[in-house]
Amino acid sequence: MSILLAAGLERYLAAGYVRAWRFAGAAVVLAFVAVLALVIAAQRGAFGGVPFGVGEGTRFAVVVGSLAAGAAGGVAALWSRGTRPRASGFVIAGAALLVPLHFALPHEALDNVAPARAVARYAAGADAVVVSDAPLFGTAAWALKRNDIYVMSAGEIDYGLSYPDARRRLLDGPAFAALLEANRGQRDVVLVCVPSTEEELKALLPSSARREQQGNVIVWRVPAA
Repeated sequence: MSILLAAGLERYLAAGYVRAWRFAGAAVVLAFVAVLALVIAAQRGAFGGVPFGVGEGTRFAVVVGSLAAGAAGGVAALWSRGTRPRASGFVIAGAALLVPLHFALPHEALDNVAPARAVARYAAGADAVVVSDAPLFGTAAWALKRNDIYVMSAGEIDYGLSYPDARRRLLDGPAFAALLEANRGQRDVVLVCVPSTEEELKALLPSSARREQQGNVIVWRVPAA
């Protein structure tokens, strides 16, 4: 994509639109420098929590390096005299924008846009009884590779739960409480849900339950013992 863009801009330059080209280069430099400053400030705690957690130093370095390279590409597009060097500057800037998006986003950002990562991280355990609400049912089934998940409120999967062998997996509040009681001392029970479902079921969870949250994904684990 960056190469195609640069090819088009090269023709634009050849037509003599140098001032517009320099304006675009300046805009690229300012954009990359501004984002770079924000990322560094955020990682230093200027806005509260840090985007890159423990063990994500390499990801942070890749993002900073990519943004710096993008700014350098903008400088090349702004000040180079030849058409091709200017076009190459935009190619560098475009590539610098794509690299962090594909390889270096912080885990927290990935979990927020891809809840399967959070479900897999916090709800793992082949022996646990898994309960999910309708919004996260498909995510939980895919992330955990399970076909025996109980569900709170059918929602969009109402049709699938209408089959006789699946009806027993549809729970309401009392049935959820009975499930917890039936597995006490035998198996962990894991609840995967969004905040609205948590509000409905929180009172039914025992004091021993442990809570994890990433974005809108909430995982409660009720230990067997």
